[in-house]
Amino acid sequence: MRSSSISCRFCEERRTVLIEAYPRPSLRTIAHRDRLPGLRAVRSPRQLDGVLLCLVSHRRRVDPTATILERRGRFRLAGRRPRQVQWPDGAHGALGARMRTWLRRIASHSFFGLSAVGLLGCGADGGSPWVVLRAEAPGRLLDFESWSQALGCAVRPGAEGVWLEWSLPPEAWRLEEDGSRTCLRPFAAGLSRVSGGVLEMSLAGRELSYRPVTTTAFGKTEQLDELLQGSFGLVRDRVTMRLPAGLSRPTDVTFREFVPRGERTERGLQIAHDRVSGRGLPVWPSESWRLRTRVPRDSALRFFAAARGDADSGARFRFEVALDGEPLWELERKAGPDADAWITVPLPAEGRAEADLEFTVEGPPTLTAFMDPVIGPAHPASSAAIARRRPNIVLFLADTFRADNLEAYGGAPERAPSINAVARESVVFEQAFGASSWTLPSQASLFTGLHPPEHGATMRERILPRDFLTVTEVLARHGYRTAAVTDGAYISRRFQMNQGFDWFLEHTGPDGWNLDVTLERALELLNNADGRPIFLFVQTYRTHEPYRIGPDESSDEFVAYQKTLYREHKDDDDVPEDKRQEIARSYYEYYLKGVVDLDLEFGVWWEQVRHLEDWRPGYLMFTSDHGEGFYEHGKLGHGNSLWGETTRIPLFVHGAGLAPGRNPTAASLVDLARTIAGLAGVAPAESWHGVDLFTASESRPILGFWQTRLHHRMSIVEGEHKLLCDAEPEKLLKGELTSAFDLGEDPGELEDLLDESSWPEEMARGHAEFLLQLLEAAPETYPTLSDDERARTLAELEALGYGGS
Repeated sequence: MRSSSISCRFCEERRTVLIEAYPRPSLRTIAHRDRLPGLRAVRSPRQLDGVLLCLVSHRRRVDPTATILERRGRFRLAGRRPRQVQWPDGAHGALGARMRTWLRRIASHSFFGLSAVGLLGCGADGGSPWVVLRAEAPGRLLDFESWSQALGCAVRPGAEGVWLEWSLPPEAWRLEEDGSRTCLRPFAAGLSRVSGGVLEMSLAGRELSYRPVTTTAFGKTEQLDELLQGSFGLVRDRVTMRLPAGLSRPTDVTFREFVPRGERTERGLQIAHDRVSGRGLPVWPSESWRLRTRVPRDSALRFFAAARGDADSGARFRFEVALDGEPLWELERKAGPDADAWITVPLPAEGRAEADLEFTVEGPPTLTAFMDPVIGPAHPASSAAIARRRPNIVLFLADTFRADNLEAYGGAPERAPSINAVARESVVFEQAFGASSWTLPSQASLFTGLHPPEHGATMRERILPRDFLTVTEVLARHGYRTAAVTDGAYISRRFQMNQGFDWFLEHTGPDGWNLDVTLERALELLNNADGRPIFLFVQTYRTHEPYRIGPDESSDEFVAYQKTLYREHKDDDDVPEDKRQEIARSYYEYYLKGVVDLDLEFGVWWEQVRHLEDWRPGYLMFTSDHGEGFYEHGKLGHGNSLWGETTRIPLFVHGAGLAPGRNPTAASLVDLARTIAGLAGVAPAESWHGVDLFTASESRPILGFWQTRLHHRMSIVEGEHKLLCDAEPEKLLKGELTSAFDLGEDPGELEDLLDESSWPEEMARGHAEFLLQLLEAAPETYPTLSDDERARTLAELEALGYGGS
């Protein structure tokens, strides 16, 4: 058994405990603020093998020194939630059985952990050419004084983040007609409204409870609950509160906002900025993070330098990397989207058995990070490891892309010649369907391998729970470098669609959508390969409303057309049928202009990708999440029905070893998780439904779901038969359906056979039990957006045409 002294100093003014482990002072860190206390217990690095470092926040002074002993072993206590803990009696001195039992009992609730370095789990051992960097505590601490001066508010240490505090004087509050008091919400540019943030407020020394009083998404503000006395909430950009009983005016009010560094997961800290999220080192301006690591021979350090902030602010940041105390690299950049960049830093060719890497950022207060940091081969394309790695996989999802845009699905050959050319070299699945008729539930099913009722992301205020194992997480566990470039909105960190991604870049808002930029960012990721197999997800709203024209992607013409329609028909009780058809044709023409532009740019991009030096072995999977209606059944757009024009999607897979051809097997986005796992050569999760489309021996029913606050509808496609019905098992058992179609004779779903044949009722009864199982598996509670993020999401969703549910 080995031991090490742990020096503990109680810091009275900050109510923290500073722990230093010798001979490794770089491991020191500040413990949790008293407000969010917690325990840190981790395996120490190599020299201190088997020693647990423990950080405990105390309400009382503690013994200034302690020597903690533990048996030789390799384990780490980890968790997600902070938990109130106190230094147990008798813990000073040797760590006895009581201390061990106490630590293990609360391990699942401990929050703050530190691991210096993680080796890639891709069959890696000590000789792996890749080292994934996972230091999780600063070496040089944040300069709280300079941050406070720059932000104009108090900045205090918190549990894995900082607290911002503002004093709100009585004159800042406005008395409203309902008796509540409101004031402008305090805001720190570059820091406020971060994912995972916490809001607190106190008045005259009394803590007020936070209540989500309104929802400001989806086209309107709705009152969710009455604000109680002694509570506060947010209404867009204002703080609203009701004074506690006995107080007549708001005096001595303190508003606090917690800014977290990230969320702790089994793969390290997951960081969330506005545009980029994923695994990384959240090194903030004025601090340094240091870790000790092995440096393989002929290697390079790669990462994505990210800085939150507005380009108009003029703020500049300097990122620095040092090796064993010697400057290795630095770069100064301006805030804004262009500040983010992939960086490759060559390391000493001879390598080092052990070395100290230090990451530093200088600049004004904001969120900065070294994302997806890894040490890998300096020349990955020529690395011997490439020959035995798993294949690269690119999943390209063109949102709202109808199947009949492509020749393989009956479309005009000249409409999308570039995509058609790739499809002719691919395996085309002739009968492919989305899991729903709109974005969120359909793409959530793609990643989770579950039907929409099971994952619960079925309505526009719900987000994807973290309880389900995604295909991205499975690939990451098998050594894949997982990355995404999306157009945001529903496919964003806010809706928790970034689960399992090392690097997840999203373009926010219609002004941020540009297919050129999306494809350029995706290509940059592929060009900065480190030799690990890549899973890259690319998602674009290029053919989504508002329909945009030309390479500049201007929606001005389409929006002007919509305004003209509104002026012409705003007073009409009903628009004549011939006028509706004319409007639908005009919408379709605008839509097709987006299809043409998508095809042109995709063709150029794919030629670049397929000729990359280290692309092979690789697969391209092209698909969509849903289609678009143009009044075939009296509706425009999508997310309002389960007709074929909104649920049929293209799906083809291109890659070495795949003989081009057409596969008649019925396919759903629910199948993609197992299919991708099969291409990667990894075992699928047991929780996933669906099949591997390349090994499926027979067709089976395909289900689709569409849910609102008032309705829950489903479609069942089995062979050439299709049913539309309510998603209620009792109705299926009774044969109570909405419509039935023979797709072989009537692919346009125009002739309802519900009252003309007996097969619809028999088919419905055969699926009632499975539907019941799906509904019983639904989450008991549904996570939703926070008030802050709900307000920020409103403009994006309205621009996409989601104005109601």
